[in-house]
Amino acid sequence: MVAGRGLPQDRRRWPAGRHHSGSYGGAGLDLVAAGLVLQGFSRWNHAMALSWVAHDNLCANNLYRNGSEAQRRKWLPDLCSGRKIGCLA
Repeated sequence: MVAGRGLPQDRRRWPAGRHHSGSYGGAGLDLVAAGLVLQGFSRWNHAMALSWVAHDNLCANNLYRNGSEAQRRKWLPDLCSGRKIGCLA
């Protein structure tokens, strides 16, 4: 990512789904590691950090914790890979 730019065009560089299970496309890291990623983003770009935490925690993690298995299989692979970007409405 380059300072002053928004979301990376190459979504493989989007660090989404880092603490979700590998069976859904996540890296399987714990929430402390996800917090460290957020801290790193915050030092670089506050707005980007808020966008990432909305995607990863408010959307994907909420779906991972509260969604049905069918919802997880439908949405989490794309959310974890960055093909889709989530929010909480």
